[in-house]
Amino acid sequence: KNLQTDGFRIYQVEKSRVNSEHPYSKFFTGNKATLLDGTKRQGIDLRQELIRFYEQYYSANQMTLAIAGPQSLSSLKKYVEAGFSTVPNRNAGRPEESWANISPVAPGNSVVPSLGYVVEVVPVTDSRQLTLSWPIIKPLEEREDGLYTKPEEYVTHLLGHEGPGSIISYLKRKGWANGLGASVATDISDFFVVEVNVPLTTAGLEAVDSVCAAIFSYIKMVQSENIPDYIFDEVLQINE
Repeated sequence: KNLQTDGFRIYQVEKSRVNSEHPYSKFFTGNKATLLDGTKRQGIDLRQELIRFYEQYYSANQMTLAIAGPQSLSSLKKYVEAGFSTVPNRNAGRPEESWANISPVAPGNSVVPSLGYVVEVVPVTDSRQLTLSWPIIKPLEEREDGLYTKPEEYVTHLLGHEGPGSIISYLKRKGWANGLGASVATDISDFFVVEVNVPLTTAGLEAVDSVCAAIFSYIKMVQSENIPDYIFDEVLQINE
């Protein structure tokens, strides 16, 4: 059924734009034929591969546990020890260490061109949608210490603003869009993808270049002007 689902099809196009040597580019869905019959033909024991993966990566040092309750701290500690003390600690390395030096974006080394290209997708359903995406590579030092400043939260808040002077207010006034959403579509260990999705009207589809120009014009304005402090405070409050 995934073959006829536009969301899955578009997601696979996105993955195909990533460096073919990066694990994110791998095909992500399957069925009995590909998972069982296909692996048997290749001489792969799927169950043994799952067990091998489990034994390599299922380790207490890879996990974080959060517990909350009205009981005392000592009682909660006893509950945790009773329920989780048997989880083995294999001192496993993080899976992402194996691709730490592989850039997710490598122009010329992807199935579908990665940067600076327009990719047209023929939908299964009757839909008109524009998606602009920007892959952002996370700084290495922030990947290593597990902390991240989340600039994407700030950016998507500005792009998705719906008040006066916003992108969507302009696009609706022109009769080009029915809505606009800005979000992080993908967020893994070494990069994330910021997306702006615009459900287009028939007129908007015909004027898609002008829609893109309006969005990039707004981004240029954000880059060149000082953003009021209250915008940051709004984002902070929303995420608390």
